[in-house]
Amino acid sequence: MSHRTAYCADAVRALEGALMASEGIDSNALMERAGTAAYARARRAFPGARRWTVLAGQHRQGRGGVTRPVMHAEAEHPQRSGNQA
Repeated sequence: MSHRTAYCADAVRALEGALMASEGIDSNALMERAGTAAYARARRAFPGARRWTVLAGQHRQGRGGVTRPVMHAEAEHPQRSGNQA
């Protein structure tokens, strides 16, 4: 992947708002979708990876980015889960 694009915060907010309105979802659902998509892409890019590090923000948007990848990883390898609830 050689092409990278960066968006300013206002542009991201506008895109997120339009998507949430068109899909009839809230920001939590949007962030959970993003976490699921990020995990799926990482698994395709690195199919042999055995350990993952997820970095996410501290607010509710970060929660979705962490929750879904962790849930998927736990489902794939429940005996190796590092999630100590």
